[in-house]
Amino acid sequence: MVALPSLNWVLVNYSWHWAFGVLGIVGLGWCAAWAAFGREGAIDATAAPSAAIGARLPYRRMLLSPTIVASWCASFGAQWALSQALIWQGAFLIKGLGFPQGGIGLLSALPAATAVVVVIGGGWLSQGLLARDVSSRLARGVFGGACVAAGGGALLLMPYLPTAAWKIAMTTIGVALPSVIYVIGPAVVSEITPVAQRGALLAISTAVSTSAGLLAPYVMGSVVESASTPLAGFNLGFGICGLVMLAGGAIGMALMHPEREAERLAGRDLLQYRRA
Repeated sequence: MVALPSLNWVLVNYSWHWAFGVLGIVGLGWCAAWAAFGREGAIDATAAPSAAIGARLPYRRMLLSPTIVASWCASFGAQWALSQALIWQGAFLIKGLGFPQGGIGLLSALPAATAVVVVIGGGWLSQGLLARDVSSRLARGVFGGACVAAGGGALLLMPYLPTAAWKIAMTTIGVALPSVIYVIGPAVVSEITPVAQRGALLAISTAVSTSAGLLAPYVMGSVVESASTPLAGFNLGFGICGLVMLAGGAIGMALMHPEREAERLAGRDLLQYRRA
C-alpha cells in the first residue's frame, strides 16, 4: 500500500537504480529493527498443556494430510495472483490499459490497500464463526477456499468487461479477496500440528505456497511476449491465473477438514486439546 506508490514516484523522478537502492535501505532498516526488538512469544507456554507440547507425529503423515495439502493448494493460488500483481500490475495498467507511468502509483497500490481490509475483515469473520460453534471446516476451510476461488472467478471475468474501470476493479478483487487464506491457512495447519513441530510445518507451508512466485511472473511474461497485442496477452495471463486460483480454492473447500484430520493424525486426546 505504501511501497508501490513510493517506488513509482522514485522511478518517475529518479531512476530504477534508485528504486533498488531504496528497497535495500528499507530492508536493512527492517532487519535492524527485528534484531533489536524481535522476541519469541509465550502464548503456548502459558496456554498449552505439557503433554500436548511434547506430542510429536511423523512428518510423512502430516505432509500427506489432505487438509494440509489442500491449504497449500489454496495458498498457492493466492500467491500466484499476488506475485503476478507485484510484477505485472504496473505494466498491465500502462501497456494494457494505456495509463501513463506517472498516473499508476495509487492504482498499483489498490489491490494491496483492499487486501488490508479483506484480511482483517476475513479473519474477524472466521474467528466470529468459530466463537459461534461453527465447525473449523466451514469457518476456515470452506470460507478460505471460497475466497480464493471467488478471486479466480473475478480474474476469469475481467477480460470480458468493457471498460478500464471494471477491469481494474476485477483485478483488485482477484488479488485482494484470496488474501484471506494468508491468515486462515496457517491457522488450519497449526490446528492439526503438534506445537513442537508447528514452526517446521508452517515454514514448509510457506515454501510450498510461495513457489508460485517463481512461476506466475514467468507465465505472464511468456504469454504477453507471444500475444498479438499486450492487452490480449494480459487477458490470457489473468485467465491462467484465474484457473489456478479456481482450482486451488476448490481443492481447499473440498479437502480442508481440520477436525477430522486432528482426530486421524493424533487421536481424540489431541483433538480435545485443540478444541479447548
